[in-house]
Amino acid sequence: MAVSLYGNNSIIPALFAAKAVGFTLGKVIRFKQGILSPGVYVNNRLLSSHPHAWSIVIDTMCAQVRTLGADFDIIASVATGGIVHGAAIAREIKVPHVIVKKEEKTTHGVAGLIDGDVSILSGARVLLIEDMSSTFESSLRAMAPLVALGAEVVCTVVINTWGFPEFYTNVGDHCVYAGCTGKELVDAVLERGMIDISYAVLLLNWLENPHELSWMEDEMWQLPAD
Repeated sequence: MAVSLYGNNSIIPALFAAKAVGFTLGKVIRFKQGILSPGVYVNNRLLSSHPHAWSIVIDTMCAQVRTLGADFDIIASVATGGIVHGAAIAREIKVPHVIVKKEEKTTHGVAGLIDGDVSILSGARVLLIEDMSSTFESSLRAMAPLVALGAEVVCTVVINTWGFPEFYTNVGDHCVYAGCTGKELVDAVLERGMIDISYAVLLLNWLENPHELSWMEDEMWQLPAD
């Protein structure tokens, strides 16, 4: 199933209002996945510090979640970035909430990866919430313990994705909704006059091939510390 977009008319302005989007020409940023970024980043952890912007994001996500109707029973947040957003959505629409962690307690087996009542997962349909997805790998890892405990992950909702080719490859047949993509963010900052066309072209090329690093040959780029 192709990735479906929702709420770009509200998500993107909210991200800017919360100062969660940054474009810094000349500064290389290393993402958690090891991908090197030409000065662009999204930090959704800032949203909860800006109540109005965060409310817009959560309300927009809730509206999308409600379109799924009764297709899920539980919301699972991907730690750590997705926790605050998933919990807010679960409280708003009044469904149970669990958290999928990255590391398990060695004495608890697969159940140690889940914070919450694991007994409710058997036979449950789960909606996964993540804040930012670059490659979809963290979502896939989060699905594994849920499935091992008898749940079915029916869909994943993320605030935004860069939309790298690797992301779409990893999504495969999974149901995924994204609030906005990297291309939409670049188009938005270009429209706002925050970057010039040459930087925008560089960023769009990077989105299409994030592992191609010829742009770093320009001496203007400051490499991140190891």
